[in-house]
Amino acid sequence: MTDDQWAHERTLVLAESAELADLDRYASGRGWPRTADTPPGYATMRQVGWENGDTSALWMESGRYGVRFVCVAGPSGTDVAATAEALAGVLPVVTEDAMLAVLTADDPAEPAEALRALHRLATQYLIRRLRGMPTTPDDRYRTMAERTVAHPDPTVRHALLMLFADLMTERPEVVPPILAYDADGGELADLAGAFAAIAAEKGIPVA
Repeated sequence: MTDDQWAHERTLVLAESAELADLDRYASGRGWPRTADTPPGYATMRQVGWENGDTSALWMESGRYGVRFVCVAGPSGTDVAATAEALAGVLPVVTEDAMLAVLTADDPAEPAEALRALHRLATQYLIRRLRGMPTTPDDRYRTMAERTVAHPDPTVRHALLMLFADLMTERPEVVPPILAYDADGGELADLAGAFAAIAAEKGIPVA
């Protein structure tokens, strides 16, 4: 795909019940030609793609995050939005609002649920990170970081730092609360130090 074909992008994060066969059936029924069918590799994701005019739809399976998603991209924002909306009616989708709701709840989510939400959020921004695409500021991510960095399970806290070390350019709101939480040299001191160094290198405010 050319840069123009990446002018607009929507990522649909899929629920566990999503089936590739349903998307294939939908695309075939509308005459969308298949453009890709790549098996997973050591450093590559499983990818199956179609074209709807100038708009592409790419089913992807991330072994790193354990999440399946569909990336819709193209030169027309209207066409991308329409295709994404249509596919969201065919496949079970987990919205960004739902992911954030898990991580901003007053009572901490169960560790497995919190980890799943974190991996889904990381997937939500994966394509934008890889393509260097801009995002709109969202204060909910500050709240998410404040709650998640204080989660009682250390695995969840660790995952937050590891995942958002990659995504802090897209979601800089997470940086200040993460660094403030472990400023006293607590259990995440080494990770927090590396996190702070990455933020400084990228020119992201830490307060």
